[in-house]
Amino acid sequence: MRGPPKLWEWLMSVAIPPGIGREDIVGGMAEEFQERLASEGESQAVRWYRRQAFGLAVRGLGRRLSTAPSQKQGGWDVASVGQDLRFAGRMLRKNPVFSLVAVVTLALGIGANIAIYTVVEAVLLEPLPFEEPEELAVLWMDNHELNQLGELVAPREFNDWRSMNATFEGMAGYWPTTGTIREDDGVSTRLRLVYTTENFFSLLGSEILLGRGFGPDDGPGSTTVLLLSEGFWHQRFGGDPSVIGSTITLEGGNSEGGPIEVIGVVRTAHKYPATADAWINMNWPQTIQGRGPGWMTVLGRLAEGQDLDAARQDMTAVAARIAQENPETNRGWTVGMRSLHEEVVGEARTALLVLLGATALILLIACANVANLLLSKAEVRAREIAVRVAFGAGRLRLVRQLITESLVLAGAGALAGLGLAHVGVQVLLSLLPGSLPRGDTVTIDGTILLVAVGTAM
Repeated sequence: MRGPPKLWEWLMSVAIPPGIGREDIVGGMAEEFQERLASEGESQAVRWYRRQAFGLAVRGLGRRLSTAPSQKQGGWDVASVGQDLRFAGRMLRKNPVFSLVAVVTLALGIGANIAIYTVVEAVLLEPLPFEEPEELAVLWMDNHELNQLGELVAPREFNDWRSMNATFEGMAGYWPTTGTIREDDGVSTRLRLVYTTENFFSLLGSEILLGRGFGPDDGPGSTTVLLLSEGFWHQRFGGDPSVIGSTITLEGGNSEGGPIEVIGVVRTAHKYPATADAWINMNWPQTIQGRGPGWMTVLGRLAEGQDLDAARQDMTAVAARIAQENPETNRGWTVGMRSLHEEVVGEARTALLVLLGATALILLIACANVANLLLSKAEVRAREIAVRVAFGAGRLRLVRQLITESLVLAGAGALAGLGLAHVGVQVLLSLLPGSLPRGDTVTIDGTILLVAVGTAM
């Protein structure tokens, strides 16, 4: 195979100032010429060599004639950035094995982080889809003397809590159970049923998709009515809006099997509990119920300017007053509470944060491995760097080029990582279909794309 044109090789070597490393530069140019000769053909390789040698000679002679630094040294402009990107792409194509290993390594680290962060954002960081969700709390009964914690609430306790507290704007109760609906066509469907007080949905601020929610006229002594979840409405009734106003027969729960009117459909994002298929109003007299055993879970909405600490103090005082008035049934019993968000997330918080920390370590290991790969290439590229210095490139220019190459690698890793993250999220959701709270809200959105960009940087 022929060598570089001798005339241009001589001119380049003569024009290079002493101390730059003439042999390394000429040798590096010769190697590049041979590579282009094999891939692009003789005419293209010779044309490239002449352009490079001429430019190198002109810059070298210019250095001899003037000691003033170039005003464009390391400057940022569209043309130079484009040149950096093209050169970085060519360097990656010249080293396909290195590029593939680096991109796959980064993709695994970035993809794992994006997948776990997607779940963390939806479950832990996103607020609940209710009106002012930070004001919502779950309340229960505790007796530390008897080691009975997290006990459900009896209706009379609930009524006393509502009337005696000074920190909650309102309280609502609910009781989850199961039942079966039987329609006129004889088809029976099992469903997860929730009995609620008439102010349940107004206290949550849930959005009703179709029809209406429970109101003040749906309390004790009223007619039994029912709301469907959006998912169950589509599953069992095909999304037919004419179901509003129709009647169904309910078996199980507290129902005697009579016809119940369907009055509304609750939007999926606004339902609580998340597993509920339908809700029925508690329309039986609660005052006839005793103080135990309890069967209700209580939700409360804090009044303006109140927080959980103040509410705990208030409800502790309320429980003490009730115990004083009813020592036989309430001695030692107090009120426990936590935010609704904590209730929904539950033990998933710790597990997800541990997974997020583990994937962060995986990303650090991936970055260290790719950094080692890049350092191993540094010695091989010594001649190339010498040639670029001879062309007039300063330190800033060289650093910018190397950073550009690293960003191209990271960007490719991030793109591949997004694909892996999508698969990873689906795998997580399939492995934890019922135990992952708020799993139906997990999705890769614009925020996740920004996280991917930040991770790549």
